Amino acid sequence: GHTMAVSSVCFSPDDQSIGTAGLHGCAMLWSRESGAQLQDVNGEGSREECWISFAPDGALVATTDTNKSIRLWSAALRQQTALLAGRGRGVMSIS
Repeated sequence: GHTMAVSSVCFSPDDQSIGTAGLHGCAMLWSRESGAQLQDVNGEGSREECWISFAPDGALVATTDTNKSIRLWSAALRQQTALLAGRGRGVMSIS
């Protein structure tokens, strides 16, 4: 689970998963029904704030932090599919 404050929470479009992200740069996916952690979707272990959001169709999860990166994750495969880096001073929110 999270070891520091949670800065972002989102529900998957099908309401089966919950995404959380915290001040320790960690994002996680959880089962809404059981509360079990499904996946730790960390990037490079950032210690900066992190945000999380599901795509409208639920296929992708996006995470971001103040280290100037946006990561896209396959919700089904639970693995990173893209890294968008060098976004100015950092990305402070995502939706």
